[in-house]
Amino acid sequence: MMHPELPVGAFTAAALCLVPLPWHWRARNVSTISLIAWLFVSNIIYGVDAIIWRDSAVVLVPIWCDITTKLLVGATVALPACCLCLCIQLERIASPRASGTSAADKTRRRYFDAFMCWGVPLIYMALHYVVQGHRFDIIEVLGCRPALYVSLAALLLQTLPPLLLAAATFAYAGAALLHFFRRRTTFASSLAGLSPARYFRLMLMAVAEMALGLTITALDTWADYRFGLRPWVSWASVHSDWLRVGQFPWVLQPAGARAWDLGMWWAVPLASAVFFAFFGFGEEAVREYGRGWAWVRRVVFRRGEKDAGMKELASFTKCPSRKMRSFPSDTASQKTESTACSPPAADASSPLPSYTQSQSMAHKPSLAALLEKPLPGYPVLDIRADPVQPVPASPTQEFDDDEYSLYAATVTPCPGTPTVADSAEAHAGTAHTPDIV
Repeated sequence: MMHPELPVGAFTAAALCLVPLPWHWRARNVSTISLIAWLFVSNIIYGVDAIIWRDSAVVLVPIWCDITTKLLVGATVALPACCLCLCIQLERIASPRASGTSAADKTRRRYFDAFMCWGVPLIYMALHYVVQGHRFDIIEVLGCRPALYVSLAALLLQTLPPLLLAAATFAYAGAALLHFFRRRTTFASSLAGLSPARYFRLMLMAVAEMALGLTITALDTWADYRFGLRPWVSWASVHSDWLRVGQFPWVLQPAGARAWDLGMWWAVPLASAVFFAFFGFGEEAVREYGRGWAWVRRVVFRRGEKDAGMKELASFTKCPSRKMRSFPSDTASQKTESTACSPPAADASSPLPSYTQSQSMAHKPSLAALLEKPLPGYPVLDIRADPVQPVPASPTQEFDDDEYSLYAATVTPCPGTPTVADSAEAHAGTAHTPDIV
């Protein structure tokens, strides 16, 4: 490959064009979405051509050249048309008549933008056939290029429309800036979802793209018409050799012509880089980069699920802290969870059951069983005898997780909960009645 930087530059520019696409798609901005589409398609065509015809000018894929040359012709007028629609929208936003825009007005504006960004290029491509002297040209290293019969008709049908669109774009851009400076005190409050910084970014992008496009169009026009116009005799005369394919080997081109062709080739990737420079470093771009990185972590690296699993495992195995609050416990399973990280408080001679994890899982008594078979030495509290009288709740107290147990004798027990001392008294045969708060 004689120039490996060409496909790399084209495909890189195509990728950069897609970076701002998500937030422009959500905003339903037809002009900027169309600009992204035309720049992307043009860069893809340039990159593929640079690979296929990297070292030859042979007609390898004629149907590819038939399609891509027409698309490149359409892109010549589509880029200034997109910039014009964007400047028209910015001028309308900054003008005093911006208030009172209805949904029908927005719909009509979108239809107008769609016609300018896609309908006008289609008409422009159809008119190119009028001044298409032969099928297409193939330049080694660069690929397929559209053919043009340089004449007065070509000047009117192909050269003049992009220049008129560029002039209209600069006119609307100037009017938008004039409205902005006149209403700069109330501009920020009158916008809905469009900050002054973003407004200027859109304006500068449209003007920069249009200035670059106008420069390229002017240089290309000078290169095509510097040797004068060819006579337009008749339709048959112009299209008499229409099936011919012009082939231009790279080594047979003068050094000046090669430098000129390479410079004109880089115009489209440069326009894509300018577009990315205005939209690839804003607040919307930073937010999109964060969303994209989060998606990569979640889908590609599976970090989200792994982190969630580690957090769940850590919360499951964490022991109680030294500062806790005591709450009443009705079942043995709750005691098991609290005493899993500390040794039992009572000795082996205690009549109370040892609330270990294995026993609590194997023998988990129900509330009805506890009511029917109370512990020895404790009175039976029949809550059905006096259903109106409420059972008061025990106040919570702070206590330390000492070296013996969470249920140490120094802690005030909950109502109805046996302590170690109570167990000893019950074992000795002494009746003991717990206090009822």
